[in-house]
Amino acid sequence: MKKPWIKLLFLIICLPILSYISLRVGVIAVSHEDVMTFQADGSSQAMIALADNRIPRTVVALLVGSVLGLAGLIFQLVTRNPLASPDILAVNAGASLAIVLVTLFGFSSIASFTTASLIGAFIAGVIVYLLSANGGNVMYMTLAGASLAALFSSFTQSIIAYEEGALDEVLFWLTGSVAGRSLTLVETLLPWMVGAVILVLLLSKELETLSLGDQVARSLGQNVGIIKFVAVTLAVVLSAFGVALAGPIAFVGLLAPHLAKYLFGTAFFARLAGSALIGSVLLLAADILGRIILFPREVTVGVVLAVIGGAFFIYLVSVRQGVFKS
Repeated sequence: MKKPWIKLLFLIICLPILSYISLRVGVIAVSHEDVMTFQADGSSQAMIALADNRIPRTVVALLVGSVLGLAGLIFQLVTRNPLASPDILAVNAGASLAIVLVTLFGFSSIASFTTASLIGAFIAGVIVYLLSANGGNVMYMTLAGASLAALFSSFTQSIIAYEEGALDEVLFWLTGSVAGRSLTLVETLLPWMVGAVILVLLLSKELETLSLGDQVARSLGQNVGIIKFVAVTLAVVLSAFGVALAGPIAFVGLLAPHLAKYLFGTAFFARLAGSALIGSVLLLAADILGRIILFPREVTVGVVLAVIGGAFFIYLVSVRQGVFKS
């Protein structure tokens, strides 16, 4: 019983360490003293870099990583599909397309982006569920999600290609990066994100029972249909907040739950918390790596995660098809 908590503690310790590294690494030199004596109204290059870039991107990486990791775990539990995640089930693509559409009609506020992201993510989730409801195979939902994601992405790219001048602002979101985000946006979305996470925690006992299988859950008196609907809705909402805050970042929702399962096994609450913590660690570590590998140029966090996550996704599919022995 002690081991899961030791591992959780290790992950918690990793967060401030990675955050400190994130504040230090970049084109503009920031010393240990600059970090320790930070002043928001400072005029030095280091203070400006910290206030305008390093602190916001670090906070965004921590928040977005945690909600995507948590959303990915919920999708995998509810669908009983180890390949399910917000990006693979088209939730991110639906949110991105909705943001492009509202921008096309002249809306560019934080509220409009967030609302559009929520609506687009929810519509995508519903369509994927309806397409795969009678599939009878966990791979069927993955195929439906991947197909819909490709369709939505093609619509998004087509609109951008024809309306490039009118969509300069939305390109800021669609890069799928934690750089250049503002703390104002974080302050606006944070209460709602915290509320959604609290609801997931309140539902954790039902999710744990659901993870044992639908029949077991029903035998224990659960209304499986309602629990699944509420859980998927929360996962969609968390994913939408992630897209609204940092754009469509892929593979965090796929990787984090699998690593949590590897670390914590059947210890459900530790796995739940671990998915959120690992999501933060993954996203922040990938952002730091992107600043280092081609220094002084930056590789966006989306590209770094695509390389890592793409390889992991291929491995998972290969294992399920018996290509590898595990």
